[in-house]
Amino acid sequence: MKKTLLALGTILAVAIACQVNNPDTQPEVVEEATKAPLVGPVYSVVEETAVFPGGKDAWNAFISENLITPDNSPQGRVYAAFVVDKAGVLHDIKLIRGIGGGADEAVVALLEKSPSWQAGKQRGEAVNSKMVVAVQFGEAEAGLETSAPQKPINYEEIEEVFTVVEEQATFPGGTEAWARFIDDNLKTPDSNVKGRVFATFVVDRDGALKNIQLIRGIGGGADEAVIELLKNSPNWIAGKQRGNKVNSQMQVAITFK
Repeated sequence: MKKTLLALGTILAVAIACQVNNPDTQPEVVEEATKAPLVGPVYSVVEETAVFPGGKDAWNAFISENLITPDNSPQGRVYAAFVVDKAGVLHDIKLIRGIGGGADEAVVALLEKSPSWQAGKQRGEAVNSKMVVAVQFGEAEAGLETSAPQKPINYEEIEEVFTVVEEQATFPGGTEAWARFIDDNLKTPDSNVKGRVFATFVVDRDGALKNIQLIRGIGGGADEAVIELLKNSPNWIAGKQRGNKVNSQMQVAITFK
């Protein structure tokens, strides 16, 4: 067995800039037996995303020092999900998509060794939040063929909502069409309220919007206006995983000027 430096895994669906802490203050790994049980709701989308202590460079260093690469040198990306609790401890580590050859187990073992993260925050309060990482084995060459997961995935039977997908759900017609839809349909309150309203929803396999929820509002009728806008939205183009339509989590921010 050998250790190799691998490319940094992407964190969450949207590109996230890791915050950098003092590199001299690395938390110790929390043993499974000492972990407190996960209590409270788990957020798929938060205002401040959980981050690895020390940022991207520290994450790269952690992978280099702790990931054991199988001797058969598998090629491709392994996706894994987990929950970062309010104290930064990792829970419910599970494989989303693997490449076999021992790489999948190596990534899970890596995450089980992880020190505590900086917890995600909602309205300034630490919360439990779901995270996804992708770890690259071998060179990320153009057209690289990766081996199939050990167990074939039937996406038609998966009811899970994906927080990270290979092809993100989109409004029909793209960004410009979404902007026109907002201009034509958003009801601006008479209160002349100003600020940004954050909302989240699920785009199902058929493109329908479900589970529309407010993340952060500004009051004055703006919050209700955004929820109504989303309820009146036409179907979106569903997100895809390995070419298959899946349920995916989305977040939007709408500005009132």
